[in-house]
Amino acid sequence: MAINFNEQEIKKSKFPISTILLVFFLLVICAVSWFFLFEEPKNKEKLSSTVPTTTWQKIDINLDILQNSVFNSLQNFQQVPEFSGKIGRDNPFK
Repeated sequence: MAINFNEQEIKKSKFPISTILLVFFLLVICAVSWFFLFEEPKNKEKLSSTVPTTTWQKIDINLDILQNSVFNSLQNFQQVPEFSGKIGRDNPFK
């Protein structure tokens, strides 16, 4: 006996699997977002009482290097000469 597949006999799903997966993932994303954005922190007292304390240290800049003979013997760079060659290159797409 042959199996006959007519278009009328084949039942198509009302919602394809891709639509069901898309809705599922959107619901998961919404649930995670709700949890992280709108949930009250459990340790609210600890968060409000912890204030970072920093102690500033005094910074001493030693400017004696400016009086050093080696530093004073340094010379500035000379200016770079103007470019005398051809600027650019030929167009390879011609």
